[in-house]
Amino acid sequence: MKKRLRKKLHVKEFAEYGIEFEISTTSPIGEEVFDNLMEQFVEDFVERNGLFCGGGWNPKKKTGGFIIEICRNVEKVSYYLPKLKKWFEERNIAFELTCSNCDLWYPERKIV
Repeated sequence: MKKRLRKKLHVKEFAEYGIEFEISTTSPIGEEVFDNLMEQFVEDFVERNGLFCGGGWNPKKKTGGFIIEICRNVEKVSYYLPKLKKWFEERNIAFELTCSNCDLWYPERKIV
């Protein structure tokens, strides 16, 4: 496959990686508490590490999204996975968190 096509399809050296996450609270929390948690998450984790984040926030259902670093290095993205888990574990809220590295253009391709 030619370089131009690989770039257009975001494959091989042009693949872009991120962390896909899903969090759901296991005990009821107020909307204000949840909003504060998400604001802290964006300020303390995402922005402090120079990352970008997108997704939807909903305290009554599962909340999911992607964390993106503008890079094409899967090892660099893998560096943030344990930090993400640790950040949520340090909060006083009962929750379930699932997260994994993924190819942002082809999310069905999970990265170990």
